[in-house]
Amino acid sequence: MLFRLPHLARQTHRPRPTLSHHSREPRMATLGTFVTSAGGAALITVFFGGVAAQLISCDAQRRVQEREFNNTWLKSRGDQALLARKEFVDGRRATLDEILRTAGTLSAASHDLLDITGPAFSMKGHTTTDRALILTEQTRVAKEFTAAELAWAPAQIRFSASVGYFSAGNPVVRASWQDVQRSLNAMRTCASETYRRWFLAGQQQGTYSYDPSYCRREFGVVDAKAAKLGESFGITSEQDGWDNPDSLKRKLNISN
Repeated sequence: MLFRLPHLARQTHRPRPTLSHHSREPRMATLGTFVTSAGGAALITVFFGGVAAQLISCDAQRRVQEREFNNTWLKSRGDQALLARKEFVDGRRATLDEILRTAGTLSAASHDLLDITGPAFSMKGHTTTDRALILTEQTRVAKEFTAAELAWAPAQIRFSASVGYFSAGNPVVRASWQDVQRSLNAMRTCASETYRRWFLAGQQQGTYSYDPSYCRREFGVVDAKAAKLGESFGITSEQDGWDNPDSLKRKLNISN
């Protein structure tokens, strides 16, 4: 039979020592004293001030990056719009120049064709050599007129397509081009018919009397309609606003 000694039993049931509430108070008091001290307050101020400064700096950098991105994007879009606009205006100007150049060529050829029906190119009173020179000149002028007419026929189709595109839906431009087209056809028809009467008269088929006023009205209409076409294109006036940043933003539907 085992016997437990009394003093050992008492040691076995003795409670373990623990820290009391009063033992933690000195530590809390020390921390409170540090926080309220000048050095503690300065340290806390520096710490939180540094955090706040870092946050402000990050926000400022973010705003700068956004602004730089927006400026770069706006410049890129503006450059693209200006380039596209330049190509469009250049194409429109090239179309107008080609129309007027072709019209000018046909008009000059028509003038020359009428000139050779005049008394200056008459065979009467000239030597055989002079007659040969006159005939050569008449043949050259007639061929140039024919070439101008042949070039004008397909050009009308091409010009109609170009005007349809570069008019940007403006009915005034299309109407002006159609007026030019009709006036040129009336002019060349008048010159061709006058030349045919003169030629047939030389073949003893009918009579012909030269009149310097032949087709004058048709030539005048061509000049007026060609000028109207240039005005209707409005290349100069439509450039307004494309060299101004604020106007460019409105055209591109960009808000500040």
